[in-house]
Amino acid sequence: MFCMNCGKKINEMQKNCDSCGASQNILSSVEEENTQVIHVEKENESTDSPRPNSNLVKCPHCAKEIAKTATVCPSCGGESEYAAELKKSELEEAEKLKKAKLKGLIPIVIIGFIIFFAWNYVDNYIERRDSAFKSEMEYKCRLVTNLPCK
Repeated sequence: MFCMNCGKKINEMQKNCDSCGASQNILSSVEEENTQVIHVEKENESTDSPRPNSNLVKCPHCAKEIAKTATVCPSCGGESEYAAELKKSELEEAEKLKKAKLKGLIPIVIIGFIIFFAWNYVDNYIERRDSAFKSEMEYKCRLVTNLPCK
């Protein structure tokens, strides 16, 4: 075994190093480190500033820490800020999609009206032409035969 302080070789049963006099009680040194860690954690908890790069946020309803991506607080059941932002972004996305559909529909409706009116115009033109042709044929038939033509 080696000294935890200076690194010199010592007997496993020794409680103090012969060279530097440091205590070799492993449990006591671990307890000291844990005490220091707990003390530092309590200092961090006492400040209201959020921890950097933390994945936890405070619930707006009960002030307990919850995951950033949680939609509902497991303690109080309240909706988190993330859920509200998620709903807002979903509504904005749906509104954008709706506007995009309308923008795509407008040219189709305009083209439909143009086709409808062009078809009516051509159809009426053909009817008028056929009617005029029939009238002309009847006139010529009467001139030649002096009888009404069908």
